[in-house]
Amino acid sequence: MLFTSPSFIYAFLPLSLLFHWVNLKKLRNASLLASSLIFYAWGEPKYVLVLLFSILFNWLIAILLLSRCNKKLFLFFGCFTNLSLLGFFKYLDFFLSAFGLADAIEIKFGVNTSLIHLPIGISFFTFQALSYLVDIYRSNIPPQKNIIDFGLYLSLFPQVIAGPIVRYVDVVKDLGNRTFNYENLVNGFNRFCIGLAKKVLIANPAAALSDGIFNSDYSSLNYQFAWLGVLAYSIQIFYDFSGYSDMAIGIGRMFGFKFPENFNYPYIAKTIQEFWRRWHITLSSFFRDYVYVPLGGSRVTEVRVYTNIMIIFLLTGLWHGASWNFILWGLFHGTFLCIERLFLSNWLSKFHAVISHIYTLLVIGVGWVIFRIEEISRLKIYLLTMLSFRGGTNLFEMNSIVDYSESILAIFFGCIMCIPFFNTFRYLCRLSGINYPTLPTSKMIRSFGVGFSISMLLVYSLAKISADTYNPFIYFRF
Repeated sequence: MLFTSPSFIYAFLPLSLLFHWVNLKKLRNASLLASSLIFYAWGEPKYVLVLLFSILFNWLIAILLLSRCNKKLFLFFGCFTNLSLLGFFKYLDFFLSAFGLADAIEIKFGVNTSLIHLPIGISFFTFQALSYLVDIYRSNIPPQKNIIDFGLYLSLFPQVIAGPIVRYVDVVKDLGNRTFNYENLVNGFNRFCIGLAKKVLIANPAAALSDGIFNSDYSSLNYQFAWLGVLAYSIQIFYDFSGYSDMAIGIGRMFGFKFPENFNYPYIAKTIQEFWRRWHITLSSFFRDYVYVPLGGSRVTEVRVYTNIMIIFLLTGLWHGASWNFILWGLFHGTFLCIERLFLSNWLSKFHAVISHIYTLLVIGVGWVIFRIEEISRLKIYLLTMLSFRGGTNLFEMNSIVDYSESILAIFFGCIMCIPFFNTFRYLCRLSGINYPTLPTSKMIRSFGVGFSISMLLVYSLAKISADTYNPFIYFRF
């Protein structure tokens, strides 16, 4: 069940809020856990057992970690089991095929590993479980002895499918004593509407043009449309994922949870290092705290530092999917991070910030092409078309572009909203010597303006959902 589906918006979410509201305070976690399991089972009837196993197993291991002896053994067993579960569903067929063993296993044992289905959200709830166990081992948090509360943490429906990756320490207070009130309901609803609009009004139209270009015959693609495809996909993936994160944060807020932010204007970054501080923040911080720092981080020799960076981004690529293009994408970003650390950041700092910004956007754009195209042969053709600026024949005539007018408009507004608009406006006013106009101080006027804007976004988004069945979601498979 997607957040943008009518069944979720008109039925599941209102009923879940209602049951949560009317329940006694001590029963609200159980009620929300039941809603979360129903939400997960709606799309994965059989694989809800995987989620239930993860809840029970990690709850038991966490309690065993309280013992003073064999803590390392219990931690190893817990991490090994979690990663084995993830590896079986997500990577088994990929690695067997890479080593030419998949066909042999099918012939000998009659098992087709390509048919192994990936449970939705397994990458997210597995990483949450790993962070929970490691934090208990480090004595950063005590284990949760109430299995209902722990089960809710691991399966909470606003973020179980597509994040953000929420650490137990971030929500432990909310699990025990959260505020479910009108203010949180309104603020959460507003955030949900903004995320819904980002997904439906910008990401989906951008996806129509992006898919039209990336799914085409590359032999007849010219470089102009190749770059247009990069722009369309860059807008699509950002508003697709950040929109879903906004909706998750908003829904969590409605129920009294405060989830961490996952995006902070990533396309205004001036280096790839800064980009990763702004993009998918919860994933970046997970790898930093649970992999990079234990490997020695930046406290080791320069060679080890660069090795650690490449390991982190190899894992980042693999986390996104079991495919060679994801591995290449991760290593591509890792390579530029190493180059920036070696000399490029210092060199770029000598020029105007615009140069650094252009460089960063170009690297990100090329990276998205690698991320988007799974077949290496097609990836090579597309990149050559982009970078060689060869003409070719027009894949789309001008009348075809008219058919994608909604996509072009969505991309235009998407580009504008990629920057913190009010800060930019204030900066331009200062440069021009113009006094920055202050917003109305009346709380009633501000509330009316926000309420009216949110209402318009919601009405238009719901109209689009009702009229259009095209609703792709990139991170649904991770």
